[in-house]
Amino acid sequence: MVCPRLLTAVYTSNHVDGLILGILLEPIKIDLNASDTQMGFLVGLAFAIFYATLGPPITMLADRKNRRNIITAAASLLDVAREKNAGSLALNLS
Repeated sequence: MVCPRLLTAVYTSNHVDGLILGILLEPIKIDLNASDTQMGFLVGLAFAIFYATLGPPITMLADRKNRRNIITAAASLLDVAREKNAGSLALNLS
C-alpha cells in the first residue's frame, strides 16, 4: 500500500508548482517578450496536451503493474525535472 502521507506530499508539491507558475507568469512573459496568446498556449494547451496524451497510458499501466513503482518513477522524474529547472534558473540569476 502506498503511504497516504507520501501521496499528499507529492500532490502538494505539484499544486505549489502550478501556483508558482501562475505567480511568475507576468515576469516570464516580460523576460521572453511573449504575447498573451503565446503564454496562454504555454500554460494551457501545453499542460492539456501533456495530461491528455500521457494520462490514459499511465492509468492503464497502473491497472496492470505495481502502482507503488509507477508513483515512485513519476515522483523521481518530477524531482529530476525540478532540479534541472532550479539549476538553470540559478545560472540565469547570477
